[in-house]
Amino acid sequence: MKNKFSIILFVMAFLSGFWFACDKIDEPLTLTEHTEYPVINEDTNDVFFTDSVMITEKQVLLEDFTGHRCVNCPEAAFLAHEMALEYDHKLIIYAVHVGQLAEPLPGTIFSTDFRNETGTNLYNDFNLSSLGVPIGLINRQEFSGFLPLPSFIWEQAVSNEFDKPVQAKMKLKTKYFPEEGIVVVSTESEFTETLEGNYKLVVYLAEDSINAPQLNNNPEIGPDTLYNYYHRNVLRKALNTTYGEFLTPSGQVEPGIVYKKDYTFLPDQNWQLKNCRIIAYIGKQDEVFNLTEIVQVAEVGIKTN
Repeated sequence: MKNKFSIILFVMAFLSGFWFACDKIDEPLTLTEHTEYPVINEDTNDVFFTDSVMITEKQVLLEDFTGHRCVNCPEAAFLAHEMALEYDHKLIIYAVHVGQLAEPLPGTIFSTDFRNETGTNLYNDFNLSSLGVPIGLINRQEFSGFLPLPSFIWEQAVSNEFDKPVQAKMKLKTKYFPEEGIVVVSTESEFTETLEGNYKLVVYLAEDSINAPQLNNNPEIGPDTLYNYYHRNVLRKALNTTYGEFLTPSGQVEPGIVYKKDYTFLPDQNWQLKNCRIIAYIGKQDEVFNLTEIVQVAEVGIKTN
């Protein structure tokens, strides 16, 4: 038998403030429970790799809107990942390349197109075009009366979110089937208290450590053009649409019930699957912005060998 191997309108009065990405930062996930192992399906003899994580502590989502021709964006990304280290990797980050400064320039070193439909939807729906990048959404919660936030107040907003109680637990699991080339994502969501409103699960895929040029204006990071720059956790696609799907037919949830949903997808051959991450989060339906008030987020890798 052939062997198979398992696996976001802010007044820009602050633009003169401090804007804070990085060359590559090694950030292994720190998780409440994390297992990875090859598995043999007893029914089909298929061999696949699986990775899983269970989140019972408070985690926070930072959506970093950026562009590879944005000179202020490396500082913002650097700040974000430094905060992730400070919070023991319970701050989950993905980068969303949007707007004019994310447009590729064919025939130049900035020919890579990191944009996608999901990121464009977020950019338009949260009215980010008049704000520019870098700009961020932190748990899609307002802070000091604003929803999109410039990077120099990310630290205060993140701290404010971590001061809030845990409202849900999550479990993520990935299975990679090499011969079929497919990935199966299994999710479990459980609320720890009664919440008003309707809640959705969103599942995204991000690719980490993509080496491509980036403009920069911080000499402490490097020269004006960072030729050997690692773009961190770049949003690639949504597995269940930009704003996900309701956890229940009505969207209403109850504490103590485990809500399960599974997704199967075929990865793009241009992605380095071993560097890809599944990021899932639970948010509240919003009449204006579709989905806000993220209550929990989890991230897990995809094992390929």
